[in-house]
Amino acid sequence: AAPSQSAPGRASRERRARSLLEEALTPARCGACAALWRLYIRLELAAGRGDAACRVQLRAVQQCPGHKGLWLAVLSPPLLWHAPERQLRDTVTLLAEKELRLCSELPDMGEPGEGLVKGGRGEPQLPG
Repeated sequence: AAPSQSAPGRASRERRARSLLEEALTPARCGACAALWRLYIRLELAAGRGDAACRVQLRAVQQCPGHKGLWLAVLSPPLLWHAPERQLRDTVTLLAEKELRLCSELPDMGEPGEGLVKGGRGEPQLPG
């Protein structure tokens, strides 16, 4: 059995990984690399920073506007559970404007102002 990771050590590694990704994802370097953006999103989610993961996703679509997977990341769990309602609605609107096709149904976001609500286990449930 491996010894458990100390919180300070894990936090230090997360900061270092974040710093390396920030440096690598500058537009002059690899800013258009969708794989690095997806890695960054996963890092933030694994660190329990869903709000930060949503901000990274917004930056990713700005740097890689033609990468459909980055656009759709916010519409599926676990990023969907953390995304603000406005980010979800704006993403759906932009997908329609760009005429991007989806192979599955979008989550029902209810009426304006309702949004997705959290269930008992932290998973979203549809209103109503």
